[in-house]
Amino acid sequence: MKKISFEKGLERLEEIAAGLDSGELDLQNAINLYQEGTELSSTLEDMLNKAERSVYQSVNSNDKSAEKVEDLELFDSSS
Repeated sequence: MKKISFEKGLERLEEIAAGLDSGELDLQNAINLYQEGTELSSTLEDMLNKAERSVYQSVNSNDKSAEKVEDLELFDSSS
Protein backbone atom coordinates (compact mmCIF):
# COMPACT_ATOMS: atom_id res chain seq x y z
CA MET A 1 0.00 0.00 0.00
CA LYS A 2 1.34 3.43 -0.90
CA LYS A 3 2.07 6.11 1.69
CA ILE A 4 -1.01 8.03 2.70
CA SER A 5 -1.74 10.57 5.42
CA PHE A 6 -3.89 9.44 8.30
CA GLU A 7 -6.60 11.91 7.36
CA LYS A 8 -6.72 10.79 3.72
CA GLY A 9 -6.69 7.16 4.80
CA LEU A 10 -9.59 7.71 7.18
CA GLU A 11 -11.49 9.53 4.46
CA ARG A 12 -10.93 6.61 2.07
CA LEU A 13 -11.99 4.11 4.75
CA GLU A 14 -15.24 6.04 5.20
CA GLU A 15 -15.80 5.93 1.41
CA ILE A 16 -15.22 2.17 1.44
CA ALA A 17 -17.67 1.68 4.30
CA ALA A 18 -20.30 3.75 2.50
CA GLY A 19 -19.80 1.74 -0.67
CA LEU A 20 -20.17 -1.54 1.17
CA ASP A 21 -23.20 -0.28 3.09
CA SER A 22 -24.93 0.84 -0.09
CA GLY A 23 -25.63 -2.73 -1.17
CA GLU A 24 -25.22 -1.67 -4.79
CA LEU A 25 -21.90 -3.42 -5.48
CA ASP A 26 -21.53 -6.72 -7.23
CA LEU A 27 -19.87 -9.46 -5.21
CA GLN A 28 -16.37 -9.11 -6.68
CA ASN A 29 -16.29 -5.32 -6.20
CA ALA A 30 -17.55 -5.73 -2.64
CA ILE A 31 -14.81 -8.28 -1.91
CA ASN A 32 -12.16 -6.00 -3.41
CA LEU A 33 -13.37 -3.04 -1.36
CA TYR A 34 -13.52 -5.15 1.79
CA GLN A 35 -9.92 -6.28 1.27
CA GLU A 36 -8.78 -2.70 0.64
CA GLY A 37 -10.62 -1.59 3.76
CA THR A 38 -9.05 -4.23 6.00
CA GLU A 39 -5.56 -3.37 4.72
CA LEU A 40 -6.21 0.33 5.19
CA SER A 41 -7.66 -0.23 8.65
CA SER A 42 -4.51 -2.09 9.68
CA THR A 43 -2.31 0.69 8.29
CA LEU A 44 -4.29 3.36 10.14
CA GLU A 45 -4.14 1.36 13.37
CA ASP A 46 -0.35 1.13 13.02
CA MET A 47 -0.20 4.90 12.49
CA LEU A 48 -2.27 5.50 15.62
CA ASN A 49 -0.10 3.14 17.67
CA LYS A 50 3.03 4.92 16.47
CA ALA A 51 1.52 8.30 17.38
CA GLU A 52 0.54 6.97 20.81
CA ARG A 53 4.09 5.74 21.47
CA SER A 54 5.49 9.07 20.31
CA VAL A 55 3.21 11.03 22.66
CA TYR A 56 4.03 8.67 25.52
CA GLN A 57 7.77 9.05 24.97
CA SER A 58 7.51 12.81 24.60
CA VAL A 59 5.50 13.23 27.79
CA ASN A 60 7.82 10.98 29.78
CA SER A 61 11.10 12.38 28.47
CA ASN A 62 10.33 16.11 28.32
CA ASP A 63 8.50 16.67 31.59
CA LYS A 64 10.80 15.37 34.33
CA SER A 65 9.02 17.31 37.09
CA ALA A 66 5.53 16.09 36.24
CA GLU A 67 4.12 12.75 37.19
CA LYS A 68 5.03 10.07 34.66
CA VAL A 69 2.32 8.77 32.41
CA GLU A 70 2.21 5.06 33.22
CA ASP A 71 -0.71 3.74 31.20
CA LEU A 72 -1.45 6.00 28.28
CA GLU A 73 -4.40 4.33 26.55
CA LEU A 74 -5.71 6.60 23.82
CA PHE A 75 -7.30 3.76 21.95
CA ASP A 76 -8.82 0.49 23.02
CA SER A 77 -6.34 -2.12 21.82
CA SER A 78 -8.74 -4.98 22.57
CA SER A 79 -10.70 -4.45 19.36
